[in-house]
Amino acid sequence: MLTEDSHVEELVSNEVEDQDAPILRALVGTLGPDRVQSAPEILAAYQENNTEYRPRKILAVASPTSRDELVAIIRLANSYRTPIYPFSTGMNWGLGSKLPVVDDCILVNLAAMNRIIEVNETLAYAVIEPGVTQKQLCDYLEARRIPLMLNVTGSSANSSIVGNTLERGVGVLGQRTRDLRELEVVLGTGEIIRTGQQHHFGETRGPSYYSYGMGPDMLHLFTQSNLGVVSNITIDLAPKRNITVALIETPKAHVAEYIDKLAMLRRFDILSDGIELTTQNDPRLLGLDASYHFGSDSWLTWVKLWHRSPSLSAEVKDTIATELDGLIQSVHYFETGGEVPDAIKFRQNLGLGIPTNYTLDNMGRAFGVDAKNGNLDVDHHKNIPGFVCLLPAVPFHGQGVIDAVRVITEASQRLGCQPAITLSAIGKYAFEGFARVYFNRNDTQDVARAHEWSRVAQAELASIGVFPYRINVEDMVSFAKEDDPFWSLVKRFKQVCDPNGVIAPGRYCPL
Repeated sequence: MLTEDSHVEELVSNEVEDQDAPILRALVGTLGPDRVQSAPEILAAYQENNTEYRPRKILAVASPTSRDELVAIIRLANSYRTPIYPFSTGMNWGLGSKLPVVDDCILVNLAAMNRIIEVNETLAYAVIEPGVTQKQLCDYLEARRIPLMLNVTGSSANSSIVGNTLERGVGVLGQRTRDLRELEVVLGTGEIIRTGQQHHFGETRGPSYYSYGMGPDMLHLFTQSNLGVVSNITIDLAPKRNITVALIETPKAHVAEYIDKLAMLRRFDILSDGIELTTQNDPRLLGLDASYHFGSDSWLTWVKLWHRSPSLSAEVKDTIATELDGLIQSVHYFETGGEVPDAIKFRQNLGLGIPTNYTLDNMGRAFGVDAKNGNLDVDHHKNIPGFVCLLPAVPFHGQGVIDAVRVITEASQRLGCQPAITLSAIGKYAFEGFARVYFNRNDTQDVARAHEWSRVAQAELASIGVFPYRINVEDMVSFAKEDDPFWSLVKRFKQVCDPNGVIAPGRYCPL
């Protein structure tokens, strides 16, 4: 690797303060000049985010291609006492995109660490690096005719599986952290930790079939945390099955009792986590044709029903009809094959483990922007609306949902906002709430109103005991309070795993 030449000097002199130059020279010497970027226009592009949060001062962007290079970056960060902020593909839209929590970080772009290390068909898992996208892994399975599927999300097909999983994102089969088996993590010391049984095997890797291993279970210490940088994960794959999508219309007057019935069906495993309630102003409904006429006071539910037989059994349909009798306006079942509206095809594809860019393509078309086959980077198109979102964990029972929706709705009305609200089952007792407000990114008043909505609605949800399960980069510091024994313990873990505090300061941890 090069250490100092004219290219390096030019790179380091791109308006980077003198005191920052030594670590940049060291990074260039480790990674090469093409993988350390500090030009102002490049850093400005990384600061763009579709939520219009304030830009952070970023010193540079370093792009490792291997775990060994990642270890080297972390060791240099320790040597120069310079914080780093790793991200996978940076599609943390609505929550800050690629932005670090604090200023003066070096971004570490893990997108080039994109190896599919192993797929084990017998034990149904994949071992992947942070840069592996949904599309990449699903194409890999399809090309080899492996009859397994990923728990895909409705976000971009080009989003990182690792990044979303570590943020406790939610896929069509439920919360992705349930799919985690094992992790390989680089601590802030540069030490490599393997969870579960993998530490017995070291670099040789063994089969993955028991995530707990022996002793304390460290697996989830590294989800939503800054205790280390995950260099690969072992993740469950599910057997491919046939899918039927049900679309149910429910009058608002019956929503509470209806949700209690859904909860019962879920707890008896008649339904699985493919349950999604939504208000009718959800943009993801685009693609339903005019033959679907829903009442203005209705909620819609998408239910994904998997089955090994070619079609959904009459018994399941009868059970659903009996339990929901008198509470619903209509129910439509859509099995795969044949012509269906785009909004339904989108959900059928997800249920088959096929990642899709349906929502991005729709958004691009609606605002005259070429989606470029799903590669639309919404952070850099200010004529596409921005959005800010809340992600509360909402109880899976009727009154709990009614209370949460009421709080969001009342805050929205006071501030003149129109929220879209979706609730997706994450187990038998909770929903992932996904409430968002869209705004004109070119209108400073509209931006300010949306940000105020986020702060107010989040505080008012907390007042009724409903808290976020995932949070934006602006609010992490205020939530991680040291006077709370929980966060105090997290900080002590941080001091052990990352004694110099170089990894993602402020991310789900007190500063």
